[in-house]
Amino acid sequence: RYSTAVKYRVDVGQFRAAALYQFGGYGLNNASTNAYELQVGGDFSGGAYGKLSLDAIYSRVNDAVSSSSLSAAQNTKFPGTVVATISDDTSVMLLAKYTYGPVKVFGGYENIYFAPPSTPQTTFTDIAGITSVTANITNTAYTTNQKTLQVFWTGAKYAVTDKLDLTGAYYHYIQNNYNPVPCSNSTTSSK
Repeated sequence: RYSTAVKYRVDVGQFRAAALYQFGGYGLNNASTNAYELQVGGDFSGGAYGKLSLDAIYSRVNDAVSSSSLSAAQNTKFPGTVVATISDDTSVMLLAKYTYGPVKVFGGYENIYFAPPSTPQTTFTDIAGITSVTANITNTAYTTNQKTLQVFWTGAKYAVTDKLDLTGAYYHYIQNNYNPVPCSNSTTSSK
């Protein structure tokens, strides 16, 4: 989520390109210290055979915050704060959509790579003014083994009428085992 960002988009014929830069950090209600994204794509007409749209997006987020609630013990010691895992995230997203009359078929793939933060964090205030204290901040979650999350999706949409669409979709996630000591059972919560 970017609260302070600038975006530029340009269309040249059937092609498009865009860039986004998130400036300012946590103090400006962002969930990272900075980020940038680059996008290229285009729409390709098949005349009577419909239209195909393709896009690729590259993203880099520095010192991203993944927040979670406190355990009972943490809440007793640090009430009103949250747990935060800090990481540098790099992702590539590939998107496709084909439109033919009232039918749209779409699909996509995203690969997100979580690495140790470029600037390890200590106590800070994040989105909505919620504080994370040093004792509840993890800067080393991905130091030994980096986390990779892959997301796949596909679906279709049919316009039955001007006011009624039917849509069906399938989503699938794959995540590697990034525990410092990999295991093959459920004894650890990092997989």
